[in-house]
Amino acid sequence: NIYTKDLQLRFTFANQNFCKNEKKSLEDLMGKTDFDIYPTSFAAKYEKDDQAVFATRQIFETTEQHQPKGKEPFFVHVIKAPLYNAEKQMIGLFGVFWDITERKQMEEQLFLNESRLEALVDLGKMTSGSIEDIIVFTLEELIKQTGSTIGNLVFLNDDETVRQKYNWPNNTTATYWIDDKFDDGSVDTATPWREAVR
Repeated sequence: NIYTKDLQLRFTFANQNFCKNEKKSLEDLMGKTDFDIYPTSFAAKYEKDDQAVFATRQIFETTEQHQPKGKEPFFVHVIKAPLYNAEKQMIGLFGVFWDITERKQMEEQLFLNESRLEALVDLGKMTSGSIEDIIVFTLEELIKQTGSTIGNLVFLNDDETVRQKYNWPNNTTATYWIDDKFDDGSVDTATPWREAVR
């Protein structure tokens, strides 16, 4: 996606890919600002970055969320730079951005996997810890990694014939034989996460 803007931050050019993604013709884009095209919060951010390019006359580069109106937000890598005429007068800026959502999701998943592995290693070292210590540690890790505020931990005995479920945040427990039907109804709402500790 490639575009140019004048000093009033009005679009003066957009390539075919930009027009396609925004679902607008070049004629529809000419003379428009970001506030005509994007949600206000996004447009305000783009305008602030553009003004920084004008003020510093330096290349601006970042990774950010992008959201055409009526579409879900996605991640893009952005480069913006001052645009000059033949007399070396700044007449606007040009920008280029491309979708990196898939790469961003892979990076976030890799980080989460590494965090989970680290937490499991630390949990494995708690062989002499009490069940209360394990519960506190596991809950803290789950909240940190998922942002969840509700869930349950399931503890299995050595021969895996009995399981005990600890529900959080209402701090209730329930014991089941391993062949019993597992009842999720004891937590007030659906459980976003679940951990089994043997």
